[in-house]
Amino acid sequence: MKDGRIRQYGAVVESKEKEAQLHARDRDVHWVRTEHGSGEIYKSNLYEKLLSLAAIKLSTLDPEGLGIEMEAGKPGWNDSMNGLPGLFASGFSELCELQRLVRFLIHAQVKLSGDSVLRLPREVAKLIQQLGLAMEEYYHDSDEADCRDESKDYSFWSRISDAKEAYRETVHFGFEGVETPLAFGNVLVFLRQAERKLQQGMDKALLIGEGIYPTFFYYEAREFEVQEDDCGGKLVNIHSFERKDTPYFLEGPTRAMKVVGDIVNGQELYRQIRQSGLYDRKLGMYKVNESLAGQPFELGRSRAFTPGWLENESIFMHMEFKYLLECLRAGLYTEFFQTLKKRCRLLWTQRSTGEARWRTAPLLLVLLILMQVCMERDILRG
Repeated sequence: MKDGRIRQYGAVVESKEKEAQLHARDRDVHWVRTEHGSGEIYKSNLYEKLLSLAAIKLSTLDPEGLGIEMEAGKPGWNDSMNGLPGLFASGFSELCELQRLVRFLIHAQVKLSGDSVLRLPREVAKLIQQLGLAMEEYYHDSDEADCRDESKDYSFWSRISDAKEAYRETVHFGFEGVETPLAFGNVLVFLRQAERKLQQGMDKALLIGEGIYPTFFYYEAREFEVQEDDCGGKLVNIHSFERKDTPYFLEGPTRAMKVVGDIVNGQELYRQIRQSGLYDRKLGMYKVNESLAGQPFELGRSRAFTPGWLENESIFMHMEFKYLLECLRAGLYTEFFQTLKKRCRLLWTQRSTGEARWRTAPLLLVLLILMQVCMERDILRG
């Protein structure tokens, strides 16, 4: 607790028993094994591994289903927001990537035989079953309008979090080694449910962002009780959260465009971003984030930076290029070339030191590469 507020600091701890188990191995130290770590290396195919990854990631949805929890102490790509994990924060960008993975698995499975059977570790199969039941109960006798029901969202989060913790407890040292068969038909039902839940989160995030997908959320414990464990340590049982929204970052919309990917929605998102604080009108370039003024310093070191210094309100070329690439992939050719023309004109007029021509060359090279990527994609479609 900090000033009466609940924080999630030091959430990751080292396990001496697990460390001793790993050090006792003379080869293939970090491979998952059967017999709870003392047996043979567990082997599976790629589809089974990706399905396991999707299930585990799905179990880490935040209390409102808007992002993936930052429970491991890392805020994702933008490490200058290093205070977020302690604030029960979540990343919308990671939710978009999970949606891409789920859709990839659905697309891959429809090409396989419906009579086929997957064989997963019993622990993973149980996790998938529990997540499926949680989603089935969540959508039972309901419609999409219920996505604003906070109590329902919290109950779903609590249930999948319990399933996640139970799974981690059972596989702490490794799998038991017993496999459970899962019919492809049942797996497809699970994936369809997951796709629906993730899409609901994306739609809700867009409403919260008023036309622009957010990137980060964090949560304050609103109702909670403090208890003591057997060793006298403090345990907190949280009954409800209050969501806090952060200013816009460019990463969230960029990842979302990978999922949305159509011209109509892409054009509207492009227009909204151009009108937001993410767009530097004088330079005609896109910033990492809009102003963080007024935000708590607990968000991370980026909040302490002067605007324009390091990550805070800076123009990171690789982040901007990723956004422009998604504009191309979404078919926003007119918008892309408008940005290109303004950028080249801006750089070319800065001739006082002769540096502008040198800076223009790599810019054009990168843009040509992006165009080539999109051309190749169109060729493959054809």
